[in-house]
Amino acid sequence: MKKRWSIVGLMLIFSLVLSACGGFSGGSGDTKGQTSLNINIKTEPFSLHPGLANDSVSGGVIRQTFEGLTRVNSKGEPEEGMASKIETSKDGKTYTFTIRDGAKWSNGDPVTAQDFEYAWKWALDPNNESQYAYQLYYIKGAEAANTGKGKIDDVGVKAVNDKTLKVELNNPTPYFTQLTSFYTYMPVNKKIAEKHKNWNTNAGENYVSNGPFKMTAWKHSGSITLEKNDQYWDKDAVKLKKINMVMINNNNTELKKFQAGELDWAGMPLGQLPTESLPTLKKDGSLHVEPIAGVYWYKFNTEEKPLNNVNIRKALAYAIDRSSIVKNVTQGEQIPAMAAVPPSMKGFKDNTKGYFKDN
Repeated sequence: MKKRWSIVGLMLIFSLVLSACGGFSGGSGDTKGQTSLNINIKTEPFSLHPGLANDSVSGGVIRQTFEGLTRVNSKGEPEEGMASKIETSKDGKTYTFTIRDGAKWSNGDPVTAQDFEYAWKWALDPNNESQYAYQLYYIKGAEAANTGKGKIDDVGVKAVNDKTLKVELNNPTPYFTQLTSFYTYMPVNKKIAEKHKNWNTNAGENYVSNGPFKMTAWKHSGSITLEKNDQYWDKDAVKLKKINMVMINNNNTELKKFQAGELDWAGMPLGQLPTESLPTLKKDGSLHVEPIAGVYWYKFNTEEKPLNNVNIRKALAYAIDRSSIVKNVTQGEQIPAMAAVPPSMKGFKDNTKGYFKDN
């Protein structure tokens, strides 16, 4: 049985009932010398445009092909990515990012501060219908521009020159360097995007990226092939030469292909294991479970009776036996969540003691 791998760190917030845990199936052994990785991403990505992506599948691909001003390291902490230097004003509201020397797009173009300004303002333009534009609302004027109450030109992001990006925030945001690693904050090659409107819809010379991998093939609803990006500034740290992503939207088939050696990884964060297989996989030692920063919840129409009554909603929340759901239904060792912030996140361990106020 092949070795399990950690591919991406996903920041997912889906719900309030259970804090998600990832079930990974894999063996143990020496993987030295392995240069390719075969994984399942289940479905066709919604979009491989950083400004349009809004799901874990799209994000899982984009995180391999693009890189933001910062990136998240193996400890879950932000570190310099496309930015080699980050300066913060005394009031915590202005960030100045210096784009690193050697930062290039996969076609050899230099990554510039203008590429970031263009990408962020493109996502905020209401005409582009970016569903994750709100991720940028920390920036001064961003929400007003996105909701049509302000101008895009007034948004607080400015390329001072090719190497310097100045960002003004509405309020001090200590976790802003974590946000800049998220895919909505990733750059887009302005020159290519302005010349080729549909640059992001297929693999080819127009699909340029700045991350550790570049997309060389995209068989829609079938598979995606990523290959090592030799233009990436930190290419020497990239050990894989290729990632083969298939789209198998059947949990049992995914597991069978893993057991047959056709996949190197089965399960989350990009795939999913069949629930009924978890006890057996756990027993034979091939199941590996790790918490991820995500929660699952249900949304109700609070304008309709009886859910327009706050006490009814509270009663439903208290009535859910999260531990029993984990033990008897999900069986994936999920952590019961009592608030919107996952208990698996650093510094938020106490959120298991109660709910946030129901508004």
